[in-house]
Amino acid sequence: MLKNLPKLGLLLLLVTLCAAQQGSIQKEGNNWTKLVNGSLSGARNLHIRVQVGAVRVQGGTSSGITYVIRNKSYESTEDRARRQFDAYKISTYTRGDTAWIVGEWEGGRPHKFSSDLTITVPRDIDLVKIETEDGEIVTTKAVRAPSIWMTLEELSTRRPAVARLMLAMSDQT
Repeated sequence: MLKNLPKLGLLLLLVTLCAAQQGSIQKEGNNWTKLVNGSLSGARNLHIRVQVGAVRVQGGTSSGITYVIRNKSYESTEDRARRQFDAYKISTYTRGDTAWIVGEWEGGRPHKFSSDLTITVPRDIDLVKIETEDGEIVTTKAVRAPSIWMTLEELSTRRPAVARLMLAMSDQT
């Protein structure tokens, strides 16, 4: 019985991860969209690192982090769109007190693809770090930069600039 304990723990972890992240593919006009949503709990910090896409962070009233990832393929067939969706791997996990949302290409980067992330964080989150290689960063909360208060709308980064911002979120709006 004790030999199987690690296997049981791994199985429970996988079931939890599958339940926390759900996705679907659907046709929208001439495009294909994959919508992934889920939640991360028990984190005081959030690190977002994506290779493509706009990132929107907003304050919420819940104690956990929730996210909606909308990947869009501009390919004509569902098969080709699925291949693009499969090539852009989205990983979400918590390590220690930091939640991670990571989007990375495997095997090349298609040209007919876009991604938008909307993340809702608790108002008392300690730290948010956002890295995007190709996209805009927007938030609805105030940010404390070194001795200056400003909103991320003022710091928004437009394509194709690389945005690497370390942000301390505050309760002020």
